[in-house]
This record gives sequence, C-alpha cells and structure tokens, in this order.
Amino acid sequence: MQGAHAFAAVAVERAAFHFDQPYCYRIPEGLRDSLHLGCRVMVPFGNGARDLRIGVVLSFLAEAPPGQRIKSIQRQLDDTPLLPEDLIQLVSWLKQRTFCTLFEAFRAMVPAGLQQRMQVTYCALPVEQCPPEALLCEDEIRFLEALRRANRRSAFVR
Repeated sequence: MQGAHAFAAVAVERAAFHFDQPYCYRIPEGLRDSLHLGCRVMVPFGNGARDLRIGVVLSFLAEAPPGQRIKSIQRQLDDTPLLPEDLIQLVSWLKQRTFCTLFEAFRAMVPAGLQQRMQVTYCALPVEQCPPEALLCEDEIRFLEALRRANRRSAFVR
C-alpha cells in the first residue's frame, strides 16, 4: 500500500445503481502493508454487519468523510492487484459513460480466468474421526466408501 492510509474507497458488488458510489472502509492494521489498489476485499454492506460482499479498492484516503459511520474491511481476497492502477482509474470513467455500477465496470475489465468461483470439494475424514457406520444409511455408507477410494486420486466436486 502506498503510504500509511487508514481508509479505502471501495466499490461494492450488487450495489443498487442509484446508490452506487465508492464507500469508505477502515483498513485494519494487519492489512495496511499488504492492501493495494485493485485488490478485492470482503466488506460488510448495508445496515447490518452480517451481509458481507466483495468489493474492490479504488483509492486510499488519509481521513474518513465526516459524518459517516465507518465499517472495517473484513479480509483481503487478493495478494496482488487484479488490475493495474491506470485501469482502476478507468472504472469511474466507464461508470459515467455506460449504465453500470463501479463494481460491474471493474469486473468487465478483469479477464474471465481471474474471476474466482467457489468450488465445493468433498473428501472423507480419516476412519477414526468418522461416525460409526451403523448410524449411516446405505446410501451414506456407499458415498463414504467412494470418497475414501477417491481421496488419494481426486475429490468429488459439486
């Protein structure tokens, strides 16, 4: 991160178009040295802190805007920026000239292969950590046996 900024302006996914703007978030001490422009972060959004959304850091701020309740960035998702700084500056330009949000403008510039998707992987626990097979139904036992056979070769992905 450039300098010792304590706040970041973040474009948040799924923001309604008429509320779309860079939102100010506090950068936790542990992220101040590793966070860069163009890195994705998880941030609380809305009235409660339970709704976590992905955002992208658009700029750094020395001070928070007055009169705003500032929430903290929960975690950093990328070690390195997904886009260089000159492309990050284009995000606002793209939003102003097209009918999109800041985050949609960012996402449009990120190569498709870099956009991470969640992948659920199943694998079996070691035998000593599994429940007794007498408590499992027949289908669960077959599934567990298949997982144990596959553990060394691959895993089931949904």
